[in-house]
Amino acid sequence: KLKQDWESYAFSAWLLAGRPKFDTVDVYPVLFYGCRRFRDDDGAVGHRMKGILDGLKTHLVQDDNSELLTLHTAEMLIDKSYPRLELHIVGRK
Repeated sequence: KLKQDWESYAFSAWLLAGRPKFDTVDVYPVLFYGCRRFRDDDGAVGHRMKGILDGLKTHLVQDDNSELLTLHTAEMLIDKSYPRLELHIVGRK
């Protein structure tokens, strides 16, 4: 259920962005946490990213394989008033 929710949110964001389409993309995740606490880099976005990338697959980029999509290490910041996950996506045609 959670993975499906992330897929749906990602698809909606793609629609709102004007339905962009790229040959390859670089994805830079930025996590904003509500408190300062030690976090594990590799587990920080893993469970979220699967659903998000699946929601963008075939829409934003043809597939989410490593030849077409490069997922960069997440930047982790603090925003006590608005915790969130942002994806900064750089696409190339």
